[in-house]
Amino acid sequence: MQVVERAWPGSVILMAFLSTTAARNWYKSLDYLRILHLRVDSAISDLILVEGVRSDFTVAGFARQIRAAIGARTGARG
Repeated sequence: MQVVERAWPGSVILMAFLSTTAARNWYKSLDYLRILHLRVDSAISDLILVEGVRSDFTVAGFARQIRAAIGARTGARG
Protein backbone atom coordinates (compact mmCIF):
# COMPACT_ATOMS: atom_id res chain seq x y z
CA MET A 1 0.00 0.00 0.00
CA GLN A 2 1.24 3.47 -0.82
CA VAL A 3 -0.38 6.47 0.83
CA VAL A 4 -0.16 9.35 -1.63
CA GLU A 5 -2.14 11.97 0.29
CA ARG A 6 -2.40 12.30 4.04
CA ALA A 7 -1.99 9.39 6.44
CA TRP A 8 -4.24 6.38 6.39
CA PRO A 9 -4.11 3.79 9.16
CA GLY A 10 -5.36 0.93 7.00
CA SER A 11 -8.05 -0.25 4.64
CA VAL A 12 -11.81 -0.10 4.78
CA ILE A 13 -13.75 -3.14 3.71
CA LEU A 14 -17.50 -2.76 3.44
CA MET A 15 -19.93 -5.64 3.32
CA ALA A 16 -23.65 -5.26 2.76
CA PHE A 17 -26.29 -7.46 4.35
CA LEU A 18 -30.05 -7.39 4.06
CA SER A 19 -30.39 -6.65 7.77
CA THR A 20 -28.43 -6.37 11.00
CA THR A 21 -29.80 -9.78 11.94
CA ALA A 22 -28.37 -11.25 8.73
CA ALA A 23 -24.99 -9.66 9.51
CA ARG A 24 -25.00 -11.11 13.03
CA ASN A 25 -25.98 -14.52 11.69
CA TRP A 26 -23.08 -14.37 9.21
CA TYR A 27 -20.66 -13.40 11.98
CA LYS A 28 -21.81 -16.28 14.18
CA SER A 29 -21.97 -18.83 11.32
CA LEU A 30 -19.81 -21.92 11.39
CA ASP A 31 -18.42 -21.03 7.96
CA TYR A 32 -17.13 -17.67 9.21
CA LEU A 33 -15.98 -19.04 12.58
CA ARG A 34 -13.81 -21.56 10.71
CA ILE A 35 -11.86 -18.74 9.01
CA LEU A 36 -12.12 -16.01 11.66
CA HIS A 37 -8.64 -16.83 12.94
CA LEU A 38 -7.21 -15.87 9.54
CA ARG A 39 -8.39 -12.29 10.01
CA VAL A 40 -7.61 -11.86 13.68
CA ASP A 41 -4.21 -13.55 13.46
CA SER A 42 -3.15 -11.68 10.31
CA ALA A 43 -4.41 -8.14 10.75
CA ILE A 44 -5.02 -5.43 13.28
CA SER A 45 -8.65 -4.76 12.58
CA ASP A 46 -11.93 -3.62 13.97
CA LEU A 47 -15.27 -5.01 12.87
CA ILE A 48 -18.35 -2.88 13.33
CA LEU A 49 -21.96 -3.31 12.34
CA VAL A 50 -23.73 -0.22 11.07
CA GLU A 51 -27.47 -0.25 10.62
CA GLY A 52 -28.02 1.40 7.27
CA VAL A 53 -26.21 4.25 5.63
CA ARG A 54 -27.53 7.37 3.99
CA SER A 55 -28.13 7.30 0.26
CA ASP A 56 -25.28 9.81 -0.22
CA PHE A 57 -22.76 7.60 1.64
CA THR A 58 -19.37 7.18 -0.03
CA VAL A 59 -16.23 5.39 1.07
CA ALA A 60 -14.26 8.60 0.45
CA GLY A 61 -16.55 10.51 2.79
CA PHE A 62 -16.22 7.80 5.40
CA ALA A 63 -12.43 7.95 5.07
CA ARG A 64 -12.53 11.74 5.63
CA GLN A 65 -14.56 11.20 8.81
CA ILE A 66 -12.09 8.60 10.09
CA ARG A 67 -9.10 10.85 9.31
CA ALA A 68 -10.78 13.75 11.11
CA ALA A 69 -11.50 11.59 14.17
CA ILE A 70 -7.92 10.32 14.25
CA GLY A 71 -6.58 13.85 13.79
CA ALA A 72 -8.77 15.20 16.59
CA ARG A 73 -7.61 12.42 18.89
CA THR A 74 -3.91 12.84 18.10
CA GLY A 75 -3.83 16.57 17.42
CA ALA A 76 -2.66 15.89 13.85
CA ARG A 77 -3.61 18.06 10.94
CA GLY A 78 -4.50 16.66 7.55
